[in-house]
Amino acid sequence: MKRIVVRLTGMPFDPTYEIDDDSTAIGDRVRVPPSASSFIEEGEVGTVIALESSYGGPCKRAVRA
Repeated sequence: MKRIVVRLTGMPFDPTYEIDDDSTAIGDRVRVPPSASSFIEEGEVGTVIALESSYGGPCKRAVRA
């Protein structure tokens, strides 16, 4: 399981997600689940900008887009 950092349009920060796909690389497009806030809509797609994160809390899962 990788902890990836994803760049999403309109987000004030780059959130961390977990992904099962070990072949995920920087620059890949991933689909992320919606957020409780209005920032992330259902099925939004973002770009992987890092393959690890210092964030240690719970993460939602992303999938390859």
